[in-house]
Amino acid sequence: MKTNLLVCVFSLFTFFVFAQRDQQGYVTYKDSTETYGYVRIAKNKVVFKNSTRGKSRKLDSNEILGVTLIPNGKEIHYDYVKLAKKRRPRLLKRVIGGEMSLYEKTTSQFLGDYDSRPTSNAQTSLTYIEYFIKKKGALEGHAYVVKNFDLYEQDFREIVNRYFSDCPDIIFKVDAGVFRIQDYQRVVEYYNQNCLY
Repeated sequence: MKTNLLVCVFSLFTFFVFAQRDQQGYVTYKDSTETYGYVRIAKNKVVFKNSTRGKSRKLDSNEILGVTLIPNGKEIHYDYVKLAKKRRPRLLKRVIGGEMSLYEKTTSQFLGDYDSRPTSNAQTSLTYIEYFIKKKGALEGHAYVVKNFDLYEQDFREIVNRYFSDCPDIIFKVDAGVFRIQDYQRVVEYYNQNCLY
């Protein structure tokens, strides 16, 4: 009796823990078909199941274009994007879609040992967000902006001149100070709404 109760409790615990990690959503295959089910992102792969009790399988950029999670009815899209100077495509969160898409990658970096003060046991770490842009039909996405970290290898104006060169309005607004680095999302939105001739 106790054994059956323990097995039942363990099964319920396992079900709830697994269910909390999986979310409803769908994967988009390379032929543009979609399959709905339960998905979880594990590093650069997608774990997919047709039902909560279904068999899970790992998918990657060889099979799918991306995945869409639907927590609380709101869709969050992740696409596999080939980045310049990277061998394999990375699964990135799509912030803005359109002719020019904006993608986000969050990274936490451990900076050192535990805080040495006796009243603190906090680790020293830093989280920064890298943004990438990719034009529709382009083979690669490119570094755009890094927030919360001093990793600006290129000047924002230089990046805009290179990747938004087909929209003189944006280059003028950046040179005039209308668009600054903190307006990186507005620049992409402006491009999609005003620069497609």
